[in-house]
Amino acid sequence: MSFSYFTSGRAGSAVPGTAAPAPWLGQIADAALPVALILLWTCALRLPFYEQTDKDEFFFSVIAAEWLKGGLPYVATFDIKPPGLFFIYAVAQSLFGASQAMIKGMEIVAVTLGAYVLYRLMLANGTRRAAIWIAVLYPVYTLTLAGTVVVAMILQLPFIILSFAAMLVAIRAGVAPPERLRQAFFAGLAIGAAGTIKQTAIFEAAAVFALLCIYGDRRRLLAMAGLFVLGAALPAAAFSLYFFAAGHFHEMFEAVVVSAAQRTNADVLAG
Repeated sequence: MSFSYFTSGRAGSAVPGTAAPAPWLGQIADAALPVALILLWTCALRLPFYEQTDKDEFFFSVIAAEWLKGGLPYVATFDIKPPGLFFIYAVAQSLFGASQAMIKGMEIVAVTLGAYVLYRLMLANGTRRAAIWIAVLYPVYTLTLAGTVVVAMILQLPFIILSFAAMLVAIRAGVAPPERLRQAFFAGLAIGAAGTIKQTAIFEAAAVFALLCIYGDRRRLLAMAGLFVLGAALPAAAFSLYFFAAGHFHEMFEAVVVSAAQRTNADVLAG
């Protein structure tokens, strides 16, 4: 997915007599400075809270460590979070080892990514001043509501933002039909990935789908809606096939769907 989808598409002209640079080189150059500045700002905001931890953060790390050793989530260890969360942990731990620094590093990277996507999104749909402000304020916002320790939410947000960004491209006037279809699929894929981190993404998925149906191209609405649903289903289907092949689909389904739904009902009744 190229971040150029979220920009106005303006590009500088090549110098006569010279070869035009590869598009991906220009995209990297355009992204480097904003990403670096957002990363530094995010580090400055979040590192003072480095010592703040929550037992869930470390338990997710334990689940990932067991998975890397062959012990599947929901079998060797148990939690009701979807497997995508533990998969992200497992990938990070396979590269950097299990530590508090790794957990806090994941949070910083996720916040930086979310802020950068919002920045590019606002460049495409608003003003540069608004884009800068949103890049500054988003890392601040992620500190609120226990955001210094709620790692699942922090990891989920970039995928939700990407889904809304892709949906806006899919419904934008003047976008070529093939691009509308690709972006509808990507919007579904991103929100589907968010759903494998926290089940609550179903609410954002409903919002993205509704906006796609309301403002999408009427001549291609059915195809766009179908591709969105297909993309949204793929991440969950991939994990389902994995657990089915391992002979533990039932355990995964009971934890992620049944137990999570029961806990939600209990919370609602208690409130």
